[in-house]
Amino acid sequence: MKSNIKGRKEEGDTMNASVESMLSEFQESGVKDSLKKLVEDAIQEVMNERDQFLKSQRESGERNYGNGYYDRQFNVLGMSLNLQVPRDRKGQFRSSILPDAWRRSGEYDELVIKLLAKGYSKEEVREVLREAGVTGTAVDQIASRMAQFMKDYRTREIGEETFAAFMDVYHAKVRNEAGKIVTYSVYLVLGVDFEGRKTVLNLTVREGAEDLKGWNEVLQNLVERGLSRVSLFVTDDFRGLHELISKYFPSSRHQLCLVHFERDLYRNLPKEDASSIKEHMKDLKTCRDAECGRKVVGEISEFVSKRRASYGKYIAERAENYVAFLNYPREVRTSIYTNNSCESFFSYVRNERSLSYFSSQESLDTTLFVIASNLEEHWEKHVNSAVKSHSYRLRQIFEVQFNGGE
Repeated sequence: MKSNIKGRKEEGDTMNASVESMLSEFQESGVKDSLKKLVEDAIQEVMNERDQFLKSQRESGERNYGNGYYDRQFNVLGMSLNLQVPRDRKGQFRSSILPDAWRRSGEYDELVIKLLAKGYSKEEVREVLREAGVTGTAVDQIASRMAQFMKDYRTREIGEETFAAFMDVYHAKVRNEAGKIVTYSVYLVLGVDFEGRKTVLNLTVREGAEDLKGWNEVLQNLVERGLSRVSLFVTDDFRGLHELISKYFPSSRHQLCLVHFERDLYRNLPKEDASSIKEHMKDLKTCRDAECGRKVVGEISEFVSKRRASYGKYIAERAENYVAFLNYPREVRTSIYTNNSCESFFSYVRNERSLSYFSSQESLDTTLFVIASNLEEHWEKHVNSAVKSHSYRLRQIFEVQFNGGE
């Protein structure tokens, strides 16, 4: 690797190390993901320019030939890449994309992060490679492949229907171009289909705090990419979100996260009510059906009204959103009465402990993409067994919900 990519800022090196840490869990578990293959192919593309090197030598009168390949592993962003390194008989060919030593390099991690971050623009990918000393015809091929990969990932069709969609927001601190630390909201929608497979349906980054304008953009994007029928949405109790979901998905049920509901009860009621809150929530989670659930929510509303009348009324108005999960098989309910699956995703973002902020929106976008790409490969091998086991029953419920059972 040419020396002109060395000497980067300390915060960039720290970012690279922390991204590697976030990915290490998946790499250690043997997950071979599409992101890894993308990076492998890009590096291999440049190394295969040996033929052009040998051709130029022969044109200058020097007799040199290819001498096969040797296998080497190279670590980048926590991924162990399997490469076939081309060699020539005279030992003169050296690929411009390989670092000076076969070891993990902070500068090299930075190069790959930049390639992913610039993935929407072929010209920007070319510029990153030129700065790194990589030239030749492979540059255009890498730029095209990187841009297509990112475009396909972010704009892919997501199908017309899914069983459940879990929605949440993560607030990240980002240093903007003016050097000021500002808040960005990461809007996440995770989908679980009828076979228990989880996927990222939407991952949107917007400057500022969570708001309905952001959620409107997210829901509109889901519709534009093909999603039209979702049996159940699971979200926090963000004001106005229920009405927005109903606008785009009028036949969908909407479950408010019971974990957050319980936390709100503890926060808004006296400490001496803690044991009563715990018992009420246990009764709600173990109800036999939605009718039973409505009765329990009514009891919670009455209990709360004695302390805070307005809050008790608020709970009663949202009764249907607290019991939506009870319309599904008992074995599936623990998976759908909370949106903590989003919290699990965000935990990998929180592991960005080396800095209290992201150095740019580009760094945030790229980190999210890397995490999502690896998690999706992991999820393909680890489906929700309860959902998969009750797929037939869930589809029956879905058909009645949207087609009246016809």
